[in-house]
Amino acid sequence: MHLQEDVIRNIYDFRSWWRYLQFKGDAPPRIRFMLYERALKELPGSYKLWYVWMSAYKLESIQTRHLALAVTHKTHFENLLLMRPYL
Repeated sequence: MHLQEDVIRNIYDFRSWWRYLQFKGDAPPRIRFMLYERALKELPGSYKLWYVWMSAYKLESIQTRHLALAVTHKTHFENLLLMRPYL
């Protein structure tokens, strides 16, 4: 609970989000991806968050046998990285 409060108090602090995401690492994928997306909404310039979110999404896609989804999202991620300076 204290990690969630830390994120609320320091919404633009990468370390707060990172500790909270690491703490929630055993949560169901739906919850983890929601948290990553919330963090990315507040810290869109964090390449580390983008990379970890995309890697986790790809891993989950492979584990659940959605291989086409993993390839599609990898392509979208690479396009986002290329477009990021213009956002």
